[in-house]
Amino acid sequence: MPKKRTCSENMQDGGTRKPRIEQNDTAGDEEARNQPPAWADSRHSLCSALPWFRSVQGGSYQSNKLCYGFLLDRDGGPRDYLDDEIVITRVGGDCKLDADGNLKQHRNQDENTRVVESLRESMQSGLAVGLIIGNKNTTIARKLPHRFNVMAWFRVVDVWFEKTSNNKTGARVRFQKLDLEQPSWPNGPNELFKRLQEVDLGLRRYPVRGQSADEMLTAHFAVNFGMPYKYVVSVDSKGFDEAPVEIMFALGRLDWATREAVGAGARKPNELLTVGYFQDMSMGFHDDGEDSLGPTIATLSLGSQATMRFRLKKKYYNGNAANAAVLPGCEFFEERKELKEQHENGELDDAEYVNKCMELTSDITRREAKDMIALELHHGDMVVMHGSLLQKYYEHSIASEGKLRYALTARHVLEEKVELKERAKGQLKFTADQIYDGE
Repeated sequence: MPKKRTCSENMQDGGTRKPRIEQNDTAGDEEARNQPPAWADSRHSLCSALPWFRSVQGGSYQSNKLCYGFLLDRDGGPRDYLDDEIVITRVGGDCKLDADGNLKQHRNQDENTRVVESLRESMQSGLAVGLIIGNKNTTIARKLPHRFNVMAWFRVVDVWFEKTSNNKTGARVRFQKLDLEQPSWPNGPNELFKRLQEVDLGLRRYPVRGQSADEMLTAHFAVNFGMPYKYVVSVDSKGFDEAPVEIMFALGRLDWATREAVGAGARKPNELLTVGYFQDMSMGFHDDGEDSLGPTIATLSLGSQATMRFRLKKKYYNGNAANAAVLPGCEFFEERKELKEQHENGELDDAEYVNKCMELTSDITRREAKDMIALELHHGDMVVMHGSLLQKYYEHSIASEGKLRYALTARHVLEEKVELKERAKGQLKFTADQIYDGE
């Protein structure tokens, strides 16, 4: 994600401001600890090594009216953006440095501009474009290990024009990464994913609640840190003072996500359940509505892609007068809604209301609700669920699709629901490097 900056600022379109990093401070504070798939320490070496980037000058390589390679270096322009899957930047070319050393558009671009034509042709043909990032790029929040670093293959998803701050017309482009299953470089979650595989977390399979150990074990592997938490299985919990630093780094991210989604009043997570999934493993429909939990659950997904599905619980989908809840997505929603209004208005007494609801129930042929949401989770994604009614009325499942995935889920366990001798396990204090701020 783009790093928040507090250096000198440039005026953007509309008079808003965009923080800009100075040329002598291009690297950011955090160092990229892993290596890119390919790199070069000079422009000549770069162009010699990559057949899809032979441009010794300029920010793109075109051949036969197609764009094959694109370089992200120095200032990408107002509202530039870069994360693990999406890159938005100026097209490049037709720019000059002003008296203050800022890159400014000096000539209008249009549909006939060569680089614009090539990007549009690559977009329409579906041609993959290789992206390279230079260590003078002002958007990336990490110190890059080489002068030029290959990122991955991307596709062009849009090219458009905007007025610049000096009233010129400049082109902008949006790239999207092709292989979302492959972790991106540079990527903070990459290092965490790698280290989780190297450290002994204590992951193990547990007997399913109500079954003896030799009858049924969970398919997934789990370990819990912090306050004790019991879901479909009873998992032994270790205190945060026993947690590997990798767990605390993950908790730091989830603590940030909780505050970002809920606000300053969010309850601080004091428990983290780590679940490891191998290929084709899944967790069936369930809720996290235990009365020992606070209203917020935050999950970090690392590794393979997964799909998270939400649906109405069966009793609310089928419905009856006893539960009194008429929710969008339930069977005969409009009819039930009308009956409930008639009951509340006094047009139907209790007995009449119950009988008419039962008549509707008898006509239901589908036993389970359809999925209301199917959410794709990619490497590094975080999901925050908030609100007790979400857990009361809905249930969710998770299915992993690749060879290895970790799901790290943080909750706030109510202290009064935990035995006194166990409460110390949930006490924690982040070190400075474990505090995450979204960068």
